[in-house]
Amino acid sequence: MASVTGAPLSDLDEAVLRGFVHGRPAVVAPGLAGRDERAAVQDALRALDPAIALPAEAPRELPALLAALPLGALVLLMGAARLATARAVIAHAPRPVTLLWRGYVDRSRDHRIEQLVLPDRLVQRWAVFELPAA
Repeated sequence: MASVTGAPLSDLDEAVLRGFVHGRPAVVAPGLAGRDERAAVQDALRALDPAIALPAEAPRELPALLAALPLGALVLLMGAARLATARAVIAHAPRPVTLLWRGYVDRSRDHRIEQLVLPDRLVQRWAVFELPAA
């Protein structure tokens, strides 16, 4: 995903993120935590929104992190374990919450999440899942 030779976010990726980040009570990118090779993506996200949370919690602590999110939060699925993280968001995040999944269009194996929920729309190569209040 992140490359030391190229930009960590394409212009299109950055434009998509700008549209979704603005006005959110919280933005988290749990799959980017603690990974040195993703440092360039972390820096690009912080430049886009300095308040973005890149939690350092271990995967077993993800449910507690998600449960503490405010309503209307944005969860970015950009790093490792996207499918597992999406399942955790569906199970534990307060709703409404938005999942923004980078590269969904390009990864047919990620479409297994459609057994639980369908994307509301596709924006470039991102899938947008608006999980409504229960």
